Amino acid sequence: MARTTIPVTELAAYGGVDDDLAYTAGDAVNDHDIVHPGTGDIYLIMKNASGSGKTATLVSAASNRTFNRTGDVTLSPSAGEESIVAIPPQGFIQASDSRVHIDIADATSVSFACYRALPTP
Repeated sequence: MARTTIPVTELAAYGGVDDDLAYTAGDAVNDHDIVHPGTGDIYLIMKNASGSGKTATLVSAASNRTFNRTGDVTLSPSAGEESIVAIPPQGFIQASDSRVHIDIADATSVSFACYRALPTP
């Protein structure tokens, strides 16, 4: 199954420009993935515009003893709220396709955005 990719918006160092985040509609049929740049954290925002709470799961990598991963991470914004989580390169990049996987069962009125703050020059 091809997952729906959430693009990573790169925010300029020093806030030099006004960057808009690109939101991707939730897809419970195909789920989602993110192409992690491999260094530094990226940040995933889950926006829930529905009238009830929603949950998405960041699927941890199968084996990552070095970084003491405890397992999957869930985002659970309440009705009308947003949640954000930092995703480090270690522990979430899947060996099968080198992407971060996000699973969601009910994507009604849910959207995702992802960003990365570029390092200062």
